[in-house]
Amino acid sequence: MLSGGVSGRHFSTSNSGYTISQNVLNLTAGSTYSFTGWANIPPTSDAFTFKFEVKWRDASGNGIRTDRIKSYTGATSGWDQATATLVAPAGTTHASVRMKVSSLNATIYADELKFNAGL
Repeated sequence: MLSGGVSGRHFSTSNSGYTISQNVLNLTAGSTYSFTGWANIPPTSDAFTFKFEVKWRDASGNGIRTDRIKSYTGATSGWDQATATLVAPAGTTHASVRMKVSSLNATIYADELKFNAGL
């Protein structure tokens, strides 16, 4: 658990796959944005994938590009930070900041996801 006292938990016993996203509006193509997030994955023998990513979108909601911030396929040694500095591609008006899970039969914790303009 990080500074906020509460973290999100992904948990499944059925090899689930899903995406959780939040849209960030009023972005500017060519501008720089930063992402930070934390993951804590306890020891497991499960073969899964967990990703932090940003999907850039145009005014019609069409995907322009997806930038993978970090991908996990196994346990971490406690909390692991994922960070990136990103430049919005041409045509961007908004983005989906996403956590993407595939084939989960384990527990994953995520905390303090932040998407900020500028540096």
